[in-house]
Amino acid sequence: MIGAGIAGASAAAALSSDADVIVIEAEDQPGYHTTGRSAAFYAESYGGPLIQPLTSASKDFYLHTPAGFADVPLVHDRGCLHLYSARNKAKAKARAEALAARLPAITRLCADEVLARVPVLRPQALAGAIWDPDCRDLDVATIHQAICARCAGMAGG
Repeated sequence: MIGAGIAGASAAAALSSDADVIVIEAEDQPGYHTTGRSAAFYAESYGGPLIQPLTSASKDFYLHTPAGFADVPLVHDRGCLHLYSARNKAKAKARAEALAARLPAITRLCADEVLARVPVLRPQALAGAIWDPDCRDLDVATIHQAICARCAGMAGG
């Protein structure tokens, strides 16, 4: 495997149960360039029909971390507002309905409800938001360290 960022380390850990795997990393430490800057937000409402099922498939792992993987939670509650303008109100309504069919916690908020939560927004640019209370922050550093430890453990150290 070339690269020991979160993607390379994850692939190596997954493959190592069935094959011998070598991880090649150019930097002094794994994940030097990208880990922690990307993919730090868990949102089943993000992405299209190809991405959302992949995100949903990982939910149980993040919410119910396997024993021995990490000593701390991998996710922390955050919530997410998907803002929309008056011009996009019909599209947002359709998107909210489609999301709510899969994710029952999804709701629409009017502009006043959004401004009560985030008063720094410009009222004239805002018609409302889709509220997803189940979005979470991912503890990418912990996830990456646990995956790297698994790779090292399967290699015998």
